[in-house]
Amino acid sequence: MPLPQTGSLAPGTVIADCRIERLLGVGGMGEVYLATHLRLDTLVALKILPGRSVGDPDAVTRFVREAKLAAKIKHVNVIKILDVNHRGNDHFILMDYVEGANLSEVVKRQDGPLPFRQALRLVQLAARGTAAVHEFGLIHRDIKPANIMLTTKKNVVLMDFGLVRQLGDSEVTSTGAVLGTPAFMSPEQARGETLDARSDVFSLGSTLYYLLTAKLPFEGSQIDVLIQLQQGKVPRAVNEINPYIPKPVADFVRRVMAPRRDDRPRTAAALATEIKPYLDAAKGGPAIDQTDTADGSGLKTGPIPGGELDLVPLESIRDETLLQKARPYLPWFTAAAVALSILVIVLALQSRKKEEAKNEPGSASTKKDDPKAKTVDRTGMVSIPAGAVQIGNSEAELRAHALTLDLLKNNQMLLESFVEQAEKPARRLNVEAFWIDKYEVTNAEYAKFVQASKRTPPEHWPGNAPTAALEQHPVTMVSHADALAYAAWAGKQLPTEEQWVRAFRAEKGLMYPWGDQWSNTRSNVQENTKLKAGTCGVSGTPDDISEFGVYNLNGNVCEMLRDKRTRDGELVVATGGAHHAADGRVYGVAALRFHWANDFERNANTGFRCVLEVPK
Repeated sequence: MPLPQTGSLAPGTVIADCRIERLLGVGGMGEVYLATHLRLDTLVALKILPGRSVGDPDAVTRFVREAKLAAKIKHVNVIKILDVNHRGNDHFILMDYVEGANLSEVVKRQDGPLPFRQALRLVQLAARGTAAVHEFGLIHRDIKPANIMLTTKKNVVLMDFGLVRQLGDSEVTSTGAVLGTPAFMSPEQARGETLDARSDVFSLGSTLYYLLTAKLPFEGSQIDVLIQLQQGKVPRAVNEINPYIPKPVADFVRRVMAPRRDDRPRTAAALATEIKPYLDAAKGGPAIDQTDTADGSGLKTGPIPGGELDLVPLESIRDETLLQKARPYLPWFTAAAVALSILVIVLALQSRKKEEAKNEPGSASTKKDDPKAKTVDRTGMVSIPAGAVQIGNSEAELRAHALTLDLLKNNQMLLESFVEQAEKPARRLNVEAFWIDKYEVTNAEYAKFVQASKRTPPEHWPGNAPTAALEQHPVTMVSHADALAYAAWAGKQLPTEEQWVRAFRAEKGLMYPWGDQWSNTRSNVQENTKLKAGTCGVSGTPDDISEFGVYNLNGNVCEMLRDKRTRDGELVVATGGAHHAADGRVYGVAALRFHWANDFERNANTGFRCVLEVPK
């Protein structure tokens, strides 16, 4: 009888001579439990890989053979595998249980990037463990922060051998699936090509990228990321996101993550060796070309001020000469901070004078630029009273809800993508009263703006106006800059995320505007097979209505919001449901940020609506 597939092994269950104590985690490739080994009387980690995760019904023999090879690896930076077995199509890996936090958790506790020397040190030790794996003719295939443990004994341990394969294997299974974690896999792995050690090197580089920036190198859904990797996209330089990283370190990260495998270090051992000069320079002071930083000032070389981890002192890490607490830049940072404070005060005073002048009665600004100074037609708008709103849901709520959806409950990758993109943890905010458009902005409404402003119309219009059939459909193929310009022209604004979700779910934590039960017939999303592909008229789905009487928040088009919410401030967020998408995701959950969009990106699935804030 197959094992449960949803992490439902109850405490006390005995399997493979182990008594289950509790669930440690659920990932795309199985479940990991803390268990007591009954014969050894010791705690162990038991990973269960469902047969579907292997991807090939004839691969059991190969899986067991390669996992047994991995069990022979004896290295301080590699988790010790105690046993490998299977029952039917369910496979078990029994490992040492090590206490600590994985590197994903370390970054979350840091609430931001790690100091670059600490990030380099962590990846250097992980690379040494990876090199040991390669010496046995194996590749790991799933190196990522969540699979690298920083133990309470201050050691770095490479974890999770559920996807280990012999060098030279292709990544494509017999079902055509590509196994691994897209956010950290190599381009050749994303394309399903034959792999060698340089694939794991790329994944180590992606891990280093995340530690240095607290951001994924490629953002979007798992399908979006796979496409970017397959096309050989290059992520933003780490020092553009985190200016405390010296340019030589940023260049090194870019080389490790080169799209062409021939441009990377050839082995994990070579990567570990190449990291050493950067660590040595960090110990001894500004030896890494301190003038060649993000702004050329030389003041940003070195660790982030106050960036030492509270979780564990990395200076006591095992396996090499201990890192020293070298702080040669403190006087520079102090002087820079004082100068910056003075500059901020001066600029604030100047800004205050300008604001006072701008707000003088009769000034041009109050006449032309302030939406509150205009008489705005509220026809077609809905009044939203002041009140609380819940942004996001707990991960447990999201997983429980996702498993009720036909598209997700049997697809682990889509489930993980759903949970990964969701806004969590849940938080409650108070929102002031405002008005919001009852429907999305239509093509006909946008055409008036195009005529008045001479702005370029959407590219699918035959001219400066839409076809008659599309007049009452939501406008699409407009950029965030276009939407902001329209809102200003109309004397309104784009909604904030808090305003949009308040209109969506009122004061309740509803998953959909009408409640918690999914319906594929109430809104224009691709699961609604009764509707034709594409947008529909804004009044075409009368059941897609929120408690406040706002329509189409769950479907028709994804809607751009006002705020830029990413750390680097260059991307905008859109949310809500869309009529079509290639990857088949379920849309409309209030907790789900649907789409990260560039300021000037135009999308056939994306539109917007406006709000009018009530003057205080």
